[in-house]
Amino acid sequence: MISHSKPYLREKELQVLNEVIESGYLADANKTDEFRTLIKNYIGIKDLTFTSSGTHALSAIFEIIDLKKDDEVILPSYVCESVLIEILKREAVPIFCEIDYWVSNENFILEKVNSKTKAIVVVHLFGIECAFEQLNALGIPIIEDCCQSFGLKINNQTTGSIGDFSFFSFHPTKCLTTGEGGAFCVNNEKYNDEKKYFLKMNRFTFKMSNLNSSIGCSQLLDYDDFLMKRKNIANRYIDILKKHNINYEINNSIWFRFPLLVTDSNLFIEFFNERGIAVRKGVDKLLHKEYSFKVELNRTEYIFDHTISLPIYPALKFEEINLICKTLNQYISTYGL
Repeated sequence: MISHSKPYLREKELQVLNEVIESGYLADANKTDEFRTLIKNYIGIKDLTFTSSGTHALSAIFEIIDLKKDDEVILPSYVCESVLIEILKREAVPIFCEIDYWVSNENFILEKVNSKTKAIVVVHLFGIECAFEQLNALGIPIIEDCCQSFGLKINNQTTGSIGDFSFFSFHPTKCLTTGEGGAFCVNNEKYNDEKKYFLKMNRFTFKMSNLNSSIGCSQLLDYDDFLMKRKNIANRYIDILKKHNINYEINNSIWFRFPLLVTDSNLFIEFFNERGIAVRKGVDKLLHKEYSFKVELNRTEYIFDHTISLPIYPALKFEEINLICKTLNQYISTYGL
């Protein structure tokens, strides 16, 4: 079975792990400092703090902005559940905005802004750009969710360097992995004092070992090549869609996922599974429905019902990519989309 997602670990990662083990320095030290510097240089940021996960990173940001009971946070419903959980833990109020082609946009977000808005979580879901330039003038903290968009550029700026805050995940399924771990950065100097106080009070909880960091360093040094492999696979899929006169709407993505709108998602999944290819829905659940929030998100619900995600990762073998392309062509020829 061709898996839907898979970490891209090579002989290089085994070599650097062996080097760290042989050195005897497993805690956070030289490799962690090197990884931090590499990330800051790659993204173009001054600040970076490692955490145990992307969720932990978002939690830290909410602490720094002092998110409290009844504060409102704008976010899409079509996103990882952990984002909502961190909001609810503080008894804050999630305000769900619409999406279009898997990410929200400035107009959908602006519709939800009011005097109670404490923060806006901008999600570059699946590695797709969510533009938010107009939002900067609001004076409301913009938190970039870059867990699926590490390395995405918007107008020559890299995601993670544009918002007031940003957070990242290095989970095994992500484009850049350290096995586990996450990070956050504070780009707005207005929050420097709050960040320093927070880190002083939590200095023992923000760690990344040399083992994890050594994998991250190895991956980041070749990361542009990883993204090019993803782009090449995406182009193979898009060529098949063009052959069937199907227009694909994504303009700017690092291809963490290759989402596709289909008429019958269950039929699509079954067709591919029968041929040994794991495809899945875009996200597992819609948060406003799962947590019984009464809000109309018709476009979001349509996208949820009709989205599937094809395998797209550098670890895919040439023959596996060919099989996926062949199956996609067969499906469209038989059923359309």
